Amino acid sequence: MRKRLEKIGCLRLQEGNFINAFVDDACLDDAAARSQVSRNKLFGLREGQELPLLHPLSVECLSGLHRIEAAKEFLDENDQWWTVRLFSKNMPKSALARIVESFSNEQRPSDGEIFQNILLYRRLQDEQL
Repeated sequence: MRKRLEKIGCLRLQEGNFINAFVDDACLDDAAARSQVSRNKLFGLREGQELPLLHPLSVECLSGLHRIEAAKEFLDENDQWWTVRLFSKNMPKSALARIVESFSNEQRPSDGEIFQNILLYRRLQDEQL
């Protein structure tokens, strides 16, 4: 990933480079309340508008961890940020499976990731029975 960043630059605002992550609804509500923004307005915020700050421990990365590691090495220490697409932890399991399987601009999945997907689908089938 670092070689790619050196070659084409850091394209943090391109949707294919976003990091997918879960956030707990309660943590999102707390962040919105601290920023005095309603939940509906929060979902309508656009580029350039100030976003509420989430505690890093309330965000669970689904994909893109290699981007974070590359950014630590590549970006200036005062400019280490990345665009994150947040999903509710309460979302349907089938939607989670689609997110986990998407490898937009990612490296090929490892054997471990493929095995993880197999286990996820088995768990989904068990929960639906």
